[in-house]
Amino acid sequence: MLVQKYRENEIILADARELAKYVKPNSVALTVTSPPYRNAIDYTQHVTNLKNSGNVWMRGTGEETTEAYLDTMQQIFEQVFKVTKEGGFCCIVIGDEVVNGKLIPLPSLLLSRLVNYENEDDPEKWRFRDMIIWHKVTSGRNGAGNRFGLFIQFPYPSYFRANIMHEYILVLQKGKARDDIVKTDEEKIPLNRIVKRELANSIWNIPPVPPRSVKHPVPFPEQIPWRLITLLTQKGDTILDPMNGSGQTTKVAYNMGRKYLGFDIKKEYVDEAKKRLKQVPKLSDYLIPVFYKESWSKNVQGGFFETTEVDLSPNIPKSYKFLFRTESDKSIKGQKGVYAYYKNQQSNYLCFVIGATGKHSRLNLGNVQDKGSMLHDVIIKLPKKQFIKAELNKVLETRIVENRQPVKACIDVLLHLNYVRLGDKEGQKQYYELTSKGKSLQQRLK
Repeated sequence: MLVQKYRENEIILADARELAKYVKPNSVALTVTSPPYRNAIDYTQHVTNLKNSGNVWMRGTGEETTEAYLDTMQQIFEQVFKVTKEGGFCCIVIGDEVVNGKLIPLPSLLLSRLVNYENEDDPEKWRFRDMIIWHKVTSGRNGAGNRFGLFIQFPYPSYFRANIMHEYILVLQKGKARDDIVKTDEEKIPLNRIVKRELANSIWNIPPVPPRSVKHPVPFPEQIPWRLITLLTQKGDTILDPMNGSGQTTKVAYNMGRKYLGFDIKKEYVDEAKKRLKQVPKLSDYLIPVFYKESWSKNVQGGFFETTEVDLSPNIPKSYKFLFRTESDKSIKGQKGVYAYYKNQQSNYLCFVIGATGKHSRLNLGNVQDKGSMLHDVIIKLPKKQFIKAELNKVLETRIVENRQPVKACIDVLLHLNYVRLGDKEGQKQYYELTSKGKSLQQRLK
């Protein structure tokens, strides 16, 4: 009699519709996965681009029907159900789809296949436990997600459509609560401010993964599996991703002391996930929304920088346009300030320094070519060797170094202009140095 040998702690090249061949029944504590974007991405073309270092358009062709897509997803999550233990969870990251301007509610359509709303005790169906909205913060204003653009062109009633700034995290559970959770102090989840003000809510604010930082067209942030693994599992549990892609879930699971299993049908993604497995997780910053009061205006507003706490528009001269922003070097009570930079057509620079409390101040940095401006005084006196900001007390005039803000602001702009670049780093000390472009300018100005 043959004994079935099940797998664990592996990333496997296989179709997830057959994962029950590889995974022990009733063994998985949590599945975290994101189904492929049906018509948005051509994954085969992306893999070809990786092989050829190409940049061929890889948007989907729209050939697969919605019904066919849902049939495939249903088959996969029926397999996931079989291998999930009683009380285990399945978390599906999925968004609405826009095809030729038409909005398709894929999450709702998929749920209708997987859940029996009339009988949550149905032994063959998932229980619908939670729905979390993943607010992408910075995403949705480009591509298919940008639906507000038409309204900007025609700001009249009935033209409005909202930008798609979110996806859903569908939290499903098999059966009722687990009976094997260890309730010790070590397993307690700390009730800190992040848990109370962010994780406790049905909206999670997590920026997307920067483009081309992972060899996959659409990886979800590692913070999503980190949150779900933290909240729904304990050490030693098995975590599954049946559509593993570049391995965000398996990587985080491994680093959190969990067993892992990942599946994908593309060898290139399997190889990439294996390579990334033991890398340190790249968890994005925790973002806690802060709201401020605003009055309705009948005028067009725009072209200015603002934070969630501060609207700077009344303080910005009309000729100045927002350029870039940085954060303060140090934090106060865990919060960093913001440096917002503006420039006019004469290449004069302004900086607004916004503290953690919301108070802000303005720095007139001037033009690097104008004698007497902060930028000019800084560039002509920078040392030829590598330096740290604190050393500028020895070379700059008192009015510039009486606090750290002007020094940082000037260096930020010079970095932006490629007159200065990052040098060595020793412990907490970050060194800077003049570029050849900066040295040439310094010589001309002297």
